[in-house]
Amino acid sequence: MTVADDPTIEHSHGYYRYDDEGMMSKRTEMIKDGVLVSYLHSRETAGRLGAMPTANARAADYSDIPIVRMSNTVIEEGDWNFNEMREDIPFGIYAMGMRGGQVDTVKGEFQFSAEEAFLIENGTLSKRLKNVSLSGRTLDVLKNIDAVGNDKKRGTIGFCGKDGQEVPVSEYAPHVRVTKILVGGASA
Repeated sequence: MTVADDPTIEHSHGYYRYDDEGMMSKRTEMIKDGVLVSYLHSRETAGRLGAMPTANARAADYSDIPIVRMSNTVIEEGDWNFNEMREDIPFGIYAMGMRGGQVDTVKGEFQFSAEEAFLIENGTLSKRLKNVSLSGRTLDVLKNIDAVGNDKKRGTIGFCGKDGQEVPVSEYAPHVRVTKILVGGASA
Protein backbone atom coordinates (compact mmCIF):
# COMPACT_ATOMS: atom_id res chain seq x y z
CA MET A 1 0.00 0.00 0.00
CA THR A 2 1.24 3.46 -0.92
CA VAL A 3 -0.18 6.60 0.73
CA ALA A 4 0.76 10.16 -0.21
CA ASP A 5 -0.18 13.73 0.61
CA ASP A 6 -0.56 15.69 -2.62
CA PRO A 7 -1.53 19.39 -2.66
CA THR A 8 -0.57 19.63 -6.37
CA ILE A 9 -3.82 18.07 -7.67
CA GLU A 10 -5.36 21.03 -9.47
CA HIS A 11 -9.07 21.73 -8.95
CA SER A 12 -9.07 19.58 -5.80
CA HIS A 13 -10.37 20.79 -2.45
CA GLY A 14 -6.90 20.48 -0.87
CA TYR A 15 -4.97 22.16 -3.71
CA TYR A 16 -2.44 24.91 -3.09
CA ARG A 17 0.55 26.10 -5.07
CA TYR A 18 2.55 27.30 -2.04
CA ASP A 19 2.16 26.49 1.64
CA ASP A 20 1.89 29.27 4.22
CA GLU A 21 5.65 29.37 4.72
CA GLY A 22 6.16 30.09 1.01
CA MET A 23 7.35 26.59 0.04
CA MET A 24 6.24 25.31 -3.37
CA SER A 25 3.79 22.44 -2.89
CA LYS A 26 4.81 18.90 -3.77
CA ARG A 27 3.61 15.34 -3.42
CA THR A 28 4.98 13.56 -0.35
CA GLU A 29 4.83 9.78 -0.09
CA MET A 30 4.33 8.86 3.55
CA ILE A 31 3.88 5.10 3.14
CA LYS A 32 5.58 3.33 0.23
CA ASP A 33 4.77 -0.35 -0.39
CA GLY A 34 3.58 -0.70 3.21
CA VAL A 35 6.61 0.99 4.82
CA LEU A 36 6.55 4.38 6.57
CA VAL A 37 9.02 6.55 4.65
CA SER A 38 8.17 10.16 5.59
CA TYR A 39 6.20 12.47 7.80
CA LEU A 40 4.57 15.75 6.81
CA HIS A 41 6.67 18.74 7.85
CA SER A 42 6.83 22.48 8.16
CA ARG A 43 10.21 24.23 8.09
CA GLU A 44 10.23 24.11 11.89
CA THR A 45 9.42 20.40 12.33
CA ALA A 46 11.81 19.44 9.54
CA GLY A 47 14.59 21.39 11.27
CA ARG A 48 13.88 19.75 14.61
CA LEU A 49 13.96 16.24 13.13
CA GLY A 50 16.76 16.73 10.62
CA ALA A 51 14.39 16.17 7.70
CA MET A 52 13.42 18.11 4.58
CA PRO A 53 10.32 20.37 4.69
CA THR A 54 7.38 18.92 2.75
CA ALA A 55 5.43 22.17 2.17
CA ASN A 56 2.65 21.23 4.60
CA ALA A 57 2.62 24.36 6.79
CA ARG A 58 -0.93 25.66 6.52
CA ALA A 59 -2.96 28.32 8.29
CA ALA A 60 -6.69 28.96 8.08
CA ASP A 61 -6.17 32.72 7.93
CA TYR A 62 -3.36 35.26 7.58
CA SER A 63 -3.55 35.96 11.33
CA ASP A 64 -3.09 32.28 12.29
CA ILE A 65 0.26 30.56 12.81
CA PRO A 66 0.96 27.95 10.10
CA ILE A 67 0.93 24.39 11.45
CA VAL A 68 1.64 21.03 9.82
CA ARG A 69 -1.51 19.93 7.98
CA MET A 70 -2.65 17.44 5.36
CA SER A 71 -3.94 18.48 1.92
CA ASN A 72 -5.20 15.72 -0.41
CA THR A 73 -4.67 12.23 1.00
CA VAL A 74 -4.04 9.76 -1.83
CA ILE A 75 -4.05 5.97 -1.55
CA GLU A 76 -2.62 4.46 -4.73
CA GLU A 77 -4.41 1.66 -6.54
CA GLY A 78 -3.71 -2.00 -5.90
CA ASP A 79 -4.61 -5.10 -7.92
CA TRP A 80 -8.04 -6.10 -6.60
CA ASN A 81 -11.43 -5.39 -8.18
CA PHE A 82 -14.36 -4.70 -5.88
CA ASN A 83 -16.13 -8.02 -6.54
CA GLU A 84 -12.98 -10.03 -5.72
CA MET A 85 -12.56 -8.10 -2.48
CA ARG A 86 -16.07 -9.06 -1.30
CA GLU A 87 -16.46 -12.62 -2.55
CA ASP A 88 -14.76 -14.40 0.36
CA ILE A 89 -16.30 -12.28 3.15
CA PRO A 90 -18.89 -14.40 5.01
CA PHE A 91 -20.01 -11.50 7.24
CA GLY A 92 -18.82 -7.90 7.20
CA ILE A 93 -19.64 -4.26 6.64
CA TYR A 94 -19.10 -2.18 3.52
CA ALA A 95 -18.66 1.46 4.57
CA MET A 96 -18.50 4.33 2.06
CA GLY A 97 -17.57 7.97 2.50
CA MET A 98 -16.92 9.85 5.68
CA ARG A 99 -19.03 12.14 7.82
CA GLY A 100 -17.22 14.07 10.50
CA GLY A 101 -14.50 12.50 12.54
CA GLN A 102 -11.50 13.21 14.66
CA VAL A 103 -7.97 12.03 15.26
CA ASP A 104 -5.97 11.95 18.45
CA THR A 105 -2.50 12.39 16.96
CA VAL A 106 -0.75 11.67 20.26
CA LYS A 107 -2.41 8.27 20.76
CA GLY A 108 -2.78 7.56 17.04
CA GLU A 109 -6.50 6.89 17.39
CA PHE A 110 -9.32 7.95 15.05
CA GLN A 111 -13.11 7.91 14.89
CA PHE A 112 -15.49 8.81 12.06
CA SER A 113 -18.94 7.97 10.73
CA ALA A 114 -19.63 6.45 7.33
CA GLU A 115 -21.89 8.31 4.89
CA GLU A 116 -23.39 4.99 3.76
CA ALA A 117 -22.98 1.39 4.86
CA PHE A 118 -24.25 -2.06 3.92
CA LEU A 119 -24.08 -5.47 5.50
CA ILE A 120 -22.02 -8.04 3.56
CA GLU A 121 -23.35 -11.59 3.77
CA ASN A 122 -21.51 -14.34 1.87
CA GLY A 123 -19.87 -11.80 -0.43
CA THR A 124 -23.13 -10.01 -1.29
CA LEU A 125 -24.23 -6.54 -0.23
CA SER A 126 -27.51 -7.03 1.59
CA LYS A 127 -29.14 -4.67 4.11
CA ARG A 128 -28.48 -0.95 4.27
CA LEU A 129 -27.14 0.06 7.68
CA LYS A 130 -27.52 3.37 9.52
CA ASN A 131 -25.29 5.22 11.98
CA VAL A 132 -22.13 3.23 11.30
CA SER A 133 -19.06 4.55 13.11
CA LEU A 134 -15.53 3.25 12.66
CA SER A 135 -12.67 3.71 15.10
CA GLY A 136 -9.30 2.31 15.94
CA ARG A 137 -5.60 2.91 16.16
CA THR A 138 -4.25 4.04 12.84
CA LEU A 139 -1.20 1.74 12.80
CA ASP A 140 -3.28 -1.30 13.81
CA VAL A 141 -5.82 -0.65 11.06
CA LEU A 142 -3.07 -0.15 8.47
CA LYS A 143 -1.60 -3.53 9.48
CA ASN A 144 -5.03 -5.12 8.98
CA ILE A 145 -5.40 -4.05 5.33
CA ASP A 146 -5.23 -7.15 3.16
CA ALA A 147 -6.53 -5.86 -0.19
CA VAL A 148 -6.38 -2.56 -2.11
CA GLY A 149 -8.68 -2.01 -5.08
CA ASN A 150 -7.87 -0.94 -8.63
CA ASP A 151 -10.59 1.73 -8.76
CA LYS A 152 -9.19 4.97 -7.29
CA LYS A 153 -11.49 8.00 -7.34
CA ARG A 154 -12.03 11.21 -5.44
CA GLY A 155 -13.88 10.65 -2.20
CA THR A 156 -15.11 12.97 0.47
CA ILE A 157 -14.05 16.59 0.66
CA GLY A 158 -13.83 18.26 4.03
CA PHE A 159 -11.72 20.28 6.39
CA CYS A 160 -8.79 19.49 8.64
CA GLY A 161 -9.61 21.12 11.96
CA LYS A 162 -6.43 21.33 13.99
CA ASP A 163 -5.82 23.78 16.85
CA GLY A 164 -9.11 25.53 16.08
CA GLN A 165 -8.15 26.21 12.45
CA GLU A 166 -9.89 24.64 9.45
CA VAL A 167 -8.26 24.18 6.05
CA PRO A 168 -9.75 22.42 2.99
CA VAL A 169 -8.76 18.79 2.33
CA SER A 170 -9.91 15.85 0.23
CA GLU A 171 -9.11 12.23 -0.45
CA TYR A 172 -8.44 10.04 -3.46
CA ALA A 173 -8.60 6.31 -2.85
CA PRO A 174 -9.67 2.94 -4.19
CA HIS A 175 -11.67 0.42 -2.17
CA VAL A 176 -9.63 -0.90 0.75
CA ARG A 177 -10.40 -4.11 2.67
CA VAL A 178 -9.66 -4.13 6.40
CA THR A 179 -9.85 -7.46 8.22
CA LYS A 180 -10.35 -5.99 11.70
CA ILE A 181 -11.68 -2.60 12.84
CA LEU A 182 -14.00 -1.46 15.63
CA VAL A 183 -17.52 -0.77 14.33
CA GLY A 184 -20.20 0.87 16.42
CA GLY A 185 -23.70 2.26 16.17
CA ALA A 186 -24.78 0.10 13.22
CA SER A 187 -28.50 -0.50 12.89
CA ALA A 188 -30.71 -1.72 10.06
